[in-house]
Amino acid sequence: MASAHVSPIEADHVDIFGRQGHVMGTVDGKVIMAGGSNDDHEDGSVWCFSEVDGWEKLHSDAKFGYGSAAATCPDGSGDLLIFGGSNLLGTCTNEVLRVSADKDGKLSVRIVDVKGQAHARCNMHATTVGDRVFVTGGFDGAEHLEKVEVYRPDGSGGLVVENMPLPKLSVAPRSLHSSVVVDGKLYLIGGEMYTYSGTEFQPIVYLDLEKRVWEQVRLGSGEAEKMTRRAGAASVDMGDGKVLLFGGWSHAGEENKPRVDAGIINVRDGKWTDVEIKGSGISGRAGVAATRVADGMIYAFGGWDGGFNFHKDMFEINLDA
Repeated sequence: MASAHVSPIEADHVDIFGRQGHVMGTVDGKVIMAGGSNDDHEDGSVWCFSEVDGWEKLHSDAKFGYGSAAATCPDGSGDLLIFGGSNLLGTCTNEVLRVSADKDGKLSVRIVDVKGQAHARCNMHATTVGDRVFVTGGFDGAEHLEKVEVYRPDGSGGLVVENMPLPKLSVAPRSLHSSVVVDGKLYLIGGEMYTYSGTEFQPIVYLDLEKRVWEQVRLGSGEAEKMTRRAGAASVDMGDGKVLLFGGWSHAGEENKPRVDAGIINVRDGKWTDVEIKGSGISGRAGVAATRVADGMIYAFGGWDGGFNFHKDMFEINLDA
């Protein structure tokens, strides 16, 4: 078993409402958050957070309200790309925003020119590998997708999107999942899909990027299978094939209650390692977002408790060596 120390970050959250379905990332060492919604509000804004100054709004009136995906731009700039999302009316967008820092560290946000046909969707996941960003899955207002779109820089600040034709796999479509690329394979971890019999929490699958064939991952134990079938969890790529999952929904959790547990899945060997949470108590939550800010240090924000409470707390997770 691994362990992590969790502590709240005291800061001014006065301008922020509690939310789920937002995304987080970093630019120039600064924590960025985009979108999020609760029962009454949605936030088509991009924010910057610091422990000293609290929250600063960088951009407003984006087409998304929640359910975007974020990934580091693959051109070496360190910029953050924010893909798609939806509003509370269920209208999805294919808009892409880019968060940049100038030489003085001042942040700005602009809409990216995208060449090619990008699918409007929400609750997908994005991961950067080499000179590409892979955007996977999601929900387009009508169905859960197994679609994979590949974005690459066009050399002038824009992006070119390529749709990857793929064979069908019944367990590949999903939303609210995580993804990581390891050894030439694109792994989709967890997520959900609505069926006539209810919500199905999805297993881990991978796409061989050379052969372009989906395969389901055979995990090392039934415990790993149970613990990774969750949706709306915070996920952080820890490198070397390991992904940290925290919170989310799952059939394995208490009925109608988001999970409070955490663990690390190694997609290379299918091994699940429980992470013992120490320090300040963090309630179970789904739709929470997280980003790694330093080696072993993670910031996480928000989430929904399954009832009437949408959280607006920021907390720090330090993984013990």
